[in-house]
Amino acid sequence: MDNFEYDCIIIGGGPGGLVSALYLGRFRRKVLLIDAGQSRARWIPRIRNLIGYAKGLTGPQLLKRLRKQVAQYPVDFVKGSAAIRRDKKTFIVEVDKQVFKAKKVILATGMIDAQPAIENIPYFRSLGILGYCPICDGYDHFEHKVALFIKNNHCYRKIRFISALCPKLIIIPTSKLTYSAKLKNFAGENKLKLISSTLDRLEYNKRLKKLLVYVKEVKKPLVMDFAYVSLGVEFDKTAVKRLKNLRTTKEGYIVTSSHQETSIPGLYAVGDCVNALAQVSVAIGQAALASTRIHHDLFYSHK
Repeated sequence: MDNFEYDCIIIGGGPGGLVSALYLGRFRRKVLLIDAGQSRARWIPRIRNLIGYAKGLTGPQLLKRLRKQVAQYPVDFVKGSAAIRRDKKTFIVEVDKQVFKAKKVILATGMIDAQPAIENIPYFRSLGILGYCPICDGYDHFEHKVALFIKNNHCYRKIRFISALCPKLIIIPTSKLTYSAKLKNFAGENKLKLISSTLDRLEYNKRLKKLLVYVKEVKKPLVMDFAYVSLGVEFDKTAVKRLKNLRTTKEGYIVTSSHQETSIPGLYAVGDCVNALAQVSVAIGQAALASTRIHHDLFYSHK
């Protein structure tokens, strides 16, 4: 496939990238999807707010079903991390020693979540007791004791949001933190617990099916049903580091038009890397917009 020119190359194999491939494949376009296998969707314990799935499904289940659905169409797949550069009106995409060309590119690279500096984070995610998205599953933990790991007072708005869904919330810093007066007042008014000691380690009690949260200088663990990580996200610039004039927000999210085109003509972006609500349903909608616009542009460019 070296030097083969595609209509579109999609970078990222999460819901946004896979649905983009599905649409473009059904438009009978020549499509390549490059996936490093790092989609944040694989961490979702269970998605219950996706239309048509009343009982919900896990992130890995969703990805597996989408891959199977895309595989019905002539979409090429390559595993690895991509780097893009521009050559006049063509995009050159390199994956290891392979080189591909495309008229259009869709970025579906997501964001990278900062993690607590403790061991075995993937293990706790696999148990379904460590989450990142209260929009997805906050409803399910209304009666549960829920820990929230934070690093600074900038989480005030998120604390307010989560506490409305999870009133039995315990806030635990991952590094030394002096809580703001605003946060202290809010916690007091809503009976939230602020832990002064910092997170030390996590354990799982199989008999109780509970998460044990240890903080420094305290021997007895906090026995929790669930925990959220809210330490911030970062945009992975690996794929776009050779591109100039890509417009982003101060937080690092990609700015796009109403049809998902970035500030670089022909380069589109969908999913969590975009300055929008980080939800699977949003990524799916963005993928439909971007892929349909790309098909439209390619179709009429030949007229």
